[in-house]
Amino acid sequence: MNKPKPVPPKFDTEAEERAFWEIHDSSDYVDWKQAMPVSFPNLKPSTNFQFSSWTSGLATS
Repeated sequence: MNKPKPVPPKFDTEAEERAFWEIHDSSDYVDWKQAMPVSFPNLKPSTNFQFSSWTSGLATS
């Protein structure tokens, strides 16, 4: 019998969550075999997106 997956912790900040997932594998917390495809037909581009310093060098003209 399979052991139930642990529940991911609650995070106070996005930075805290990012740090957690950098060192943990989501497959330890989510059964991806049960995932279902989704569609977001009305999703609009964000106007608040900021490129980080590491992505700024990727764009070439």
